[in-house]
Amino acid sequence: MLTCAGCARPPGRAQLDRQLPPPPAFAKSVEVQEPRVGEYLLVIAARERAGRQLANARIDAFSGWYLDLQKRLGGAAATEAVSK
Repeated sequence: MLTCAGCARPPGRAQLDRQLPPPPAFAKSVEVQEPRVGEYLLVIAARERAGRQLANARIDAFSGWYLDLQKRLGGAAATEAVSK
Protein backbone atom coordinates (compact mmCIF):
# COMPACT_ATOMS: atom_id res chain seq x y z
CA MET A 1 0.00 0.00 0.00
CA LEU A 2 1.31 3.44 -0.93
CA THR A 3 1.03 6.16 1.73
CA CYS A 4 1.85 9.81 1.10
CA ALA A 5 3.35 11.97 3.83
CA GLY A 6 0.40 14.38 3.76
CA CYS A 7 -1.99 11.60 4.67
CA ALA A 8 0.22 10.02 7.32
CA ARG A 9 -0.77 12.21 10.29
CA PRO A 10 -2.70 11.51 13.45
CA PRO A 11 -6.47 11.98 13.27
CA GLY A 12 -7.92 15.36 14.31
CA ARG A 13 -7.00 18.91 13.44
CA ALA A 14 -3.40 19.79 12.74
CA GLN A 15 -1.95 22.49 14.98
CA LEU A 16 -0.77 25.43 12.90
CA ASP A 17 1.94 27.82 14.04
CA ARG A 18 0.58 31.34 13.59
CA GLN A 19 3.36 33.38 15.13
CA LEU A 20 3.76 36.73 13.40
CA PRO A 21 6.99 38.70 13.73
CA PRO A 22 6.92 42.21 15.20
CA PRO A 23 5.70 44.92 12.81
CA PRO A 24 8.23 45.91 10.12
CA ALA A 25 10.49 48.93 10.59
CA PHE A 26 8.48 51.03 8.12
CA ALA A 27 5.49 50.77 10.46
CA LYS A 28 7.06 53.19 12.94
CA SER A 29 6.01 56.82 12.88
CA VAL A 30 8.41 59.45 11.63
CA GLU A 31 9.16 62.62 13.56
CA VAL A 32 7.29 65.67 12.31
CA GLN A 33 8.99 68.98 13.05
CA GLU A 34 7.39 72.39 12.82
CA PRO A 35 8.57 74.45 9.84
CA ARG A 36 10.86 77.26 10.98
CA VAL A 37 9.75 80.85 10.47
CA GLY A 38 11.54 82.36 7.50
CA GLU A 39 12.64 78.96 6.25
CA TYR A 40 13.29 78.82 2.52
CA LEU A 41 10.20 77.63 0.66
CA LEU A 42 8.04 77.56 3.79
CA VAL A 43 4.94 76.68 1.82
CA ILE A 44 6.63 73.54 0.50
CA ALA A 45 7.85 72.65 3.98
CA ALA A 46 4.31 72.96 5.36
CA ARG A 47 2.96 70.80 2.56
CA GLU A 48 5.68 68.19 3.21
CA ARG A 49 4.87 68.26 6.93
CA ALA A 50 1.20 67.63 6.18
CA GLY A 51 2.22 64.70 3.99
CA ARG A 52 4.28 63.19 6.80
CA GLN A 53 1.36 63.59 9.20
CA LEU A 54 -0.91 61.78 6.75
CA ALA A 55 1.72 59.06 6.32
CA ASN A 56 1.97 58.69 10.11
CA ALA A 57 -1.80 58.28 10.38
CA ARG A 58 -1.65 55.48 7.82
CA ILE A 59 1.34 53.87 9.55
CA ASP A 60 -0.42 54.04 12.93
CA ALA A 61 -3.55 52.45 11.43
CA PHE A 62 -1.44 49.67 9.89
CA SER A 63 0.41 49.09 13.15
CA GLY A 64 -2.86 48.85 15.08
CA TRP A 65 -4.27 46.37 12.55
CA TYR A 66 -1.06 44.31 12.59
CA LEU A 67 -0.85 44.14 16.39
CA ASP A 68 -4.57 43.25 16.59
CA LEU A 69 -4.08 40.46 14.06
CA GLN A 70 -1.03 39.26 15.97
CA LYS A 71 -3.04 39.19 19.21
CA ARG A 72 -5.99 37.35 17.60
CA LEU A 73 -3.62 34.73 16.21
CA GLY A 74 -2.10 34.27 19.66
CA GLY A 75 1.38 35.52 18.81
CA ALA A 76 3.92 35.80 21.60
CA ALA A 77 4.92 39.26 20.48
CA ALA A 78 1.32 40.49 20.53
CA THR A 79 1.87 42.51 23.68
CA GLU A 80 4.73 44.51 22.17
CA ALA A 81 3.85 48.07 21.30
CA VAL A 82 5.15 49.89 18.27
CA SER A 83 7.58 52.52 19.51
CA LYS A 84 7.05 56.01 18.26
